[in-house]
Amino acid sequence: MGSHLVRELNRRGDKVLVITRDPRNAWRLSGLNIEMVEGKLIDGSFVREVISSFAPDAIVHCAWSGLGGKHRNSDEQALNLPIMRNILEAVARNPKTRLIGIGTQVEYGVHNKRLAEDTPSNTRDLYGTCKRAAGFLGLNYAEEYG
Repeated sequence: MGSHLVRELNRRGDKVLVITRDPRNAWRLSGLNIEMVEGKLIDGSFVREVISSFAPDAIVHCAWSGLGGKHRNSDEQALNLPIMRNILEAVARNPKTRLIGIGTQVEYGVHNKRLAEDTPSNTRDLYGTCKRAAGFLGLNYAEEYG
């Protein structure tokens, strides 16, 4: 999903910075006029420095570890929460930057009806639970920092 978004932003002429864990995995972005930085989002000081230096208008957070089926209930899911906190902390220090987080219907669990933001959650795995927690963390920061 992230590569499609980057391609569209690049096509529109937006200035784009991509943070990647491993540039060898960013082959989908070759040939684009973008900046790329290698680093780990779990490193809060790295995240704050990059966001402060680039001073983006917006951040679209597409990164999430443990997407494969066998990882749905892995402890790896919980590692995504400090990453979200690091991004939120950096955004809180840069008031002109807005954050867009990517959610999933798995946050709500299985329902045989149309979902809405106020649909009660019945998620049954760590992936959905951690994605939902990341969303709540974002809401808490939005209330506190605007």
